Amino acid sequence: MELGAFHVGTVEAFAGYVVMWGVMMWAMMMPPMTRFVRDYANSHRGSGLSVVGAVGGFLASYQLIWLLTGVIPLGMHYGLTLAGFEGIYGAVRSNTHAFVGGALVLTGLYQSLWFKNEQLRDCCANVNPHADGLLDALGRGLRHGVKCVFITFPYFLFLMPVFGEMNFFRIVGLTT
Repeated sequence: MELGAFHVGTVEAFAGYVVMWGVMMWAMMMPPMTRFVRDYANSHRGSGLSVVGAVGGFLASYQLIWLLTGVIPLGMHYGLTLAGFEGIYGAVRSNTHAFVGGALVLTGLYQSLWFKNEQLRDCCANVNPHADGLLDALGRGLRHGVKCVFITFPYFLFLMPVFGEMNFFRIVGLTT
């Protein structure tokens, strides 16, 4: 998909890629976030309208973080083009074992880091009672989104670009 955005080369093509990436990330990240969002809403102290505003702000800024991660595969593609490959696809095609093996090894190593496990523990912790307004909810969503990116980035930023983020069969294989 990065190759298509660079082939067209317009702002619209790059924006379309980032939006498509954001929709894909929303579809993947919202099912596991359901419990957290429910706990976030239940722990909110205030009127029903303030809960809706806080949850809406939280989710909007959380999604913004995932939307912005779409520029990373574009940057990888551009960097590999500068290195003499035809972007991610060309690099993987010409050095399949090195790129696929390297992505799997790097992801496996990251899984064992204390940092990742610390972030995961904090991410899954209970939500304390709060009465935040929209601005605080936006900040909480940004912080939570950044934590989620740190927890999962090897999958989305090593494996997906190398395996082909829009290849249904490869992505299903990664999830099993």
